[in-house]
Amino acid sequence: MKGIGANGFAQAVTLFYQLMSIPVLISEWGANGFGVWVALSALPAYLTLGGAGFGVASANRLSFIIGSGRSVGSEEYYRVFATTFWITSISSIVLVVALAILAFNIPVSDFPFTDVYDLGILQATIFVLALGVVVNFYVPVLDGVFRSVGRYSEGVYIFNILRLFEYVSILGVALFMKISVFNVAMIMLLFRVLCVLVMFFRLKFIAPSLRYGILGFSYDTVKSLWRSAVANMVMPLSNGFAVQGAVLLAAAVSPYYAAVFAATRTIAGVARQLVMMVANAVWPEMTRALGGRRYQYFGFLIILLILCLFSAFIVIVVLGTVFGEVVFKYITNGELKFDSQLFLLILILLFFNAANGIVFIVLNSLGKILLFSVLSMLLYASAFWISMLAYRGSSDFLHWYISTEVITLLLGGVVWKSLRRNAL
Repeated sequence: MKGIGANGFAQAVTLFYQLMSIPVLISEWGANGFGVWVALSALPAYLTLGGAGFGVASANRLSFIIGSGRSVGSEEYYRVFATTFWITSISSIVLVVALAILAFNIPVSDFPFTDVYDLGILQATIFVLALGVVVNFYVPVLDGVFRSVGRYSEGVYIFNILRLFEYVSILGVALFMKISVFNVAMIMLLFRVLCVLVMFFRLKFIAPSLRYGILGFSYDTVKSLWRSAVANMVMPLSNGFAVQGAVLLAAAVSPYYAAVFAATRTIAGVARQLVMMVANAVWPEMTRALGGRRYQYFGFLIILLILCLFSAFIVIVVLGTVFGEVVFKYITNGELKFDSQLFLLILILLFFNAANGIVFIVLNSLGKILLFSVLSMLLYASAFWISMLAYRGSSDFLHWYISTEVITLLLGGVVWKSLRRNAL
């Protein structure tokens, strides 16, 4: 229950910012300016590749170690955590240097939206947003310790309380003084640095035997984690093509359409947020259940997630049909026009995306995620590039995206059936 409460708080924070930022930032920048911001903030999602996925991979392994009766001070725990910490540190340094070189050396002709914002502002904003993603690489590394020692909810609360302060700061500045897209990016970066520092110092108290030393780095640990790490690297990248890619395609239609798309997805996305709130809360339980060989409990958690998926989307379909236009008009200050067909298409897209999120968590708990992740990423990447070539400037790209989500879900079903046949 604590995990569900913590994830409920996390989703509430996200929803609060989404609902409040749309009217505030549209009033500040106009519909086109807000649409450009939506596109700019989507770009750094592709940098998740640099995180190498070791943070999430090690979180599962650390929970498994504790579930099998060993402690934070054990040698295996030390090797897994220290290896992950130093891989994350090295990849972060390399990526920051690469970003510094690339962000300010892209040819002017390749930069979109220069008719809305100055080139220098666009370059600096993209660079700072990317730095925020790099800093966030440390969050799953530290969160893995919180999860493994049964303090998952505390880690979630720390992260999201600071997110709430971040969002309130952005909205407060936007309401009472002028704010640029660069200013928003800087506020985000500062709070993400603060979040990592707070999590780091909190672990000093709840896991005093935790060791960070580079002497714990182990090539054997890298070899044992790399498959799961690649999978956890690929899935966020897949999400970049699936979710943020759709935003970029909407921006290719026009900044105005990107604003409409983002506002509509905020309303429809409530259902997905509810589902993933529960899914992320039970994920550590799934891993511990497997570590303790409690397979019936593991199966019960899967059924719970499926029931949650259908219940959440049925409720949002009904509420969206009745109140969607009213809510949309309210959160956009009446400056954007509600599109009921777009709402339905996004809702269908997010239903299958949430279902694939559940499949990812289940297979990740089993440690059998690599094949599904790689094939999913290839499907999503293909959908994005085909849509860019065939549907650029048209909203028809959503039909192709929905088809890709369905195919990905069927792929997950095939992988799950194979695992069932071979036993857990």
